[in-house]
Amino acid sequence: MENLLAHLKPLVGALLMPLPLFLGLTLLGLGLLAAGRRRWGWRLVVIAWLGLALAAWRPVADGLLGPLENRYPALTDPWSLVAAGPGPREAGQDVAEPDAPRREAAAQATAEPSARHLGTADAPAGIAAIVVLGGGWWPNDQWPSGSQLSDSSAQRLLEGVRLARALPAARLILTGADRQGEIPPVALGYAQAARELGIAPERIQVLDTPVDTAQEARAVRAVLAGDSPLILVTSAAHLPRAMRHFQALGLDPIPAPTQHLAGRATGRRLADWLPSASHLRKTEAAWHEYLGLLAWRWDQPR
Repeated sequence: MENLLAHLKPLVGALLMPLPLFLGLTLLGLGLLAAGRRRWGWRLVVIAWLGLALAAWRPVADGLLGPLENRYPALTDPWSLVAAGPGPREAGQDVAEPDAPRREAAAQATAEPSARHLGTADAPAGIAAIVVLGGGWWPNDQWPSGSQLSDSSAQRLLEGVRLARALPAARLILTGADRQGEIPPVALGYAQAARELGIAPERIQVLDTPVDTAQEARAVRAVLAGDSPLILVTSAAHLPRAMRHFQALGLDPIPAPTQHLAGRATGRRLADWLPSASHLRKTEAAWHEYLGLLAWRWDQPR
């Protein structure tokens, strides 16, 4: 049953995305028109195309995606996680020393334990690991390692590397594999890109078997000792669901969202108010996450 659900979830999720859903309604409406059911046929066609236009409209797309992306603040100042400075530099690594305001912020973080602010104030020192969750990629030896990663994967890895350079004592745990097993795991692509960006190989740990967020959480739990503090890096819209999976296993990650897509328009241009494919992609991302939040209990151990 579990294997059946694992295969059905991606299929159902794909069919419920806005474009397939509204195109399916359009085809159903055209079928009703052909069968002489004109009233219901035209209703379905109008509803489908109106729904598709709204899904591709910025106010709707940002309205759906924004609440997910804004659930956790970005970890803009990783120095605030360190109680006593940046620690030793990695060999050959060009890491700038924190300036005075950053040192003051770190001191305040350790002096006021009651003022925790998800991922910044009063975060525990001695971060054991920075976990970068998997995404899409397409391996090709003729492309640079960064070009092989999808947009979301590239931004996740970049954030993980940024945090790893600021917290040189932490391991960089890279996760993710292909559900069908048709291409090598994205965790291997992450590792190659991280090494090329200056992260020492001995700091990198690859988890190349998990194929979804639930499996990634279980794999990370298996390799971390006790209540080791960790930072969780993933796309901002994906983070609320990812945090649920990790917290369900007794982990309490420090969230580090990246790839923020909503709120990138001033509304002063005509193009900001016209339906577009880019806004449709944002709606699809939000839709995917809301469906995932509804189904996340299926992934919990029975």
